[in-house]
Amino acid sequence: MSLTAQSPLSDEVGIPAVANDPIPYYEAPPTFGRRWFSREMLEVAAGALRFLDVIEIISASFFSFYLLRSLLPPELDVAHLQYTLVGTLFAPLVLHWCGLYQGRNMMSRARGLAAVTRGWVVFTGLLFLIGLITDTLNNGSLLWGGLWLGTSLVFFMATRLAIARGIATMVRRGHLRDVVAVVGGGHLADRLIAHLSALHTHGSDRCPIEVVGIFDDRHDRVPHECRPVTGTLDDLITLGKEGVIDRIVVTLPWAAEQRLLEIRNKLQALSIDISLCPDGIAFSVPSRREAEFGELPLLALAERPLRRWDAVTKRVEDIVLASLALVVFGPMMCFIALAVKLDSAGPALFRQQRHGFNNREIDVYKFRTMRTDVADASGGVQTCRGDARITRLGGILRRTSLDELPQLLNVLKGDMSLVGPRPHPVGMKTKDKLCHEIVETYGHRHRVKPGITGWAQVNGYRGATSEPEHLVRRVECDLYYIENWSVLFDLKILVKTVTSVITTDNAF
Repeated sequence: MSLTAQSPLSDEVGIPAVANDPIPYYEAPPTFGRRWFSREMLEVAAGALRFLDVIEIISASFFSFYLLRSLLPPELDVAHLQYTLVGTLFAPLVLHWCGLYQGRNMMSRARGLAAVTRGWVVFTGLLFLIGLITDTLNNGSLLWGGLWLGTSLVFFMATRLAIARGIATMVRRGHLRDVVAVVGGGHLADRLIAHLSALHTHGSDRCPIEVVGIFDDRHDRVPHECRPVTGTLDDLITLGKEGVIDRIVVTLPWAAEQRLLEIRNKLQALSIDISLCPDGIAFSVPSRREAEFGELPLLALAERPLRRWDAVTKRVEDIVLASLALVVFGPMMCFIALAVKLDSAGPALFRQQRHGFNNREIDVYKFRTMRTDVADASGGVQTCRGDARITRLGGILRRTSLDELPQLLNVLKGDMSLVGPRPHPVGMKTKDKLCHEIVETYGHRHRVKPGITGWAQVNGYRGATSEPEHLVRRVECDLYYIENWSVLFDLKILVKTVTSVITTDNAF
């Protein structure tokens, strides 16, 4: 459910304007359509644009040189390569400094062309200065350099015009927008929504912001004259699991420290940026920095761990390494599947629902290691040493973790990563208690995709969690991994996984 009869963005995103009479409190979980792109996608695109600019500079250089080669002196053969190298190194820095990769300049044709012109004047002046210092300026180099810079300028302007037009089309069709949820009803929430509405109405060179609703567990305390509440925090979590919200803004007084901490801890199970809205003068003297949301200096309460190019890098890492692993282990997986079928009646693969990214439930694949008549699909009963449910072959597969190999398919599907917190069954219990009942921050481990292996596993926390302390230590390792992620950290865990599988005795 979008913010019907509440959102001030009615004309821009097709949501009705605020009615004078407040609508009743909405008690059912809201639903909301998935958007295609957000402002963060523009930031990723800006990084890709840097690479495209370098390609255009190199292409324009060689195109210009070979077009004029018959008119140029032979000594320019080497100088042209040197200038191209210098241009490739300095152009991205100069263009970044001149604002070519700012979101506003990418969205606006006029601002984009102005930024290109400004950047190219600076870049041309820099190359001219280098030519004077190195005493390499002559008629040939000036002729080639002029055509090179002119061709590059045309390439850059054409690219910016195409990008701005494409973005404008996505905005017009509603495919590009930031979806925001407001937590805490009242006058401050109304003021924030009105501010975002005015910002979007008066600024066509900004990513549209759509408010999906106001969520508050204490809806009965919201003043009658204020916008009514859309749902509770549980409704917001249900909506957030679908991955359709880009940011949560909390509109509560900064002095309400305990209440803010409770909201933060509850919502941090979602991989969504959570910010605290300013009050007072911040609305009258807004920040003009590009990085600020809605030109307001928001205080970050929680941030999504993997974002922008980190998320892209992580996904590329998963696809490449999982594909290589399937090539290497594919024949072994076929042999294991056949052996499972011959060892006991039932399918070779076992599918179980587990907690995934954003606390969503996903189907995780494993080689079947238990008899089908006693298999526990919910995971409510953990395995123990000498468990009678495990087949003869299943014991070997579990001790060597070979039963996890089919999860490479989960990685390629995008449900899992190679490295991350292990996905636990949805019904997993320790001492007859669900995991989130034992560890308050348990849901925070779901802010990244679950992994086939993880930091907890290579540190010995592998297998069943028979005691609450085991679960606490595992969650601590998972949260440490999330806060300290890097590609090198992933590779370290993958290497340690090999020795961990061989030496551990906590898998059965």
